[in-house]
Amino acid sequence: MRAATTTIWTLIPTQLPTLTRRCPRCDAPRTFACTGRVRVNANGKRLDAWLLLACVGCERSLRLTVHERVEVRSLPPGHLDALHRNDAATVARLAQQLVGEEASSSPAAVAIRGAVPEPPFVAVIRCESGAQLRLDRVLAQALGLSRAEVRRRWRQGWIAAVPEDGRALARRARDGQRIWVGG
Repeated sequence: MRAATTTIWTLIPTQLPTLTRRCPRCDAPRTFACTGRVRVNANGKRLDAWLLLACVGCERSLRLTVHERVEVRSLPPGHLDALHRNDAATVARLAQQLVGEEASSSPAAVAIRGAVPEPPFVAVIRCESGAQLRLDRVLAQALGLSRAEVRRRWRQGWIAAVPEDGRALARRARDGQRIWVGG
């Protein structure tokens, strides 16, 4: 398989992940959405930091621990400043790490940035801030095809993973993954 062009498709989360937990105020399972804010508390040389989420029903806050009783000097340079500023990229990365597999965000919450040249080409996938989406959804969204059409073209060999992986469509797209799209 030889491609005339190489392009980069960047997967960008369009919303922060959400979490479903029992809300004590609503007394029911509710969705907690990330507020995009971090609370930092210091006592002497020790620091605590939490990612804040809010119940979509009553806005009661939920804290997910980012740092617990760590020495300020042990943090990477610039990290504490990013926490103080509620830096969007840092908050998105922390939200993805802390919410992780429990996330209840819809799979459509990822945008794909990058050109779609004329086939044949190789697309290299880059995942920003923990964006996760199945490969068949990535291809359908990027190529403007239905998922059924993507699967049909996959079986016919018009679309393939480099190196070959027969189950790649059913898995999440990985950072650095290469996809060949033929004409």
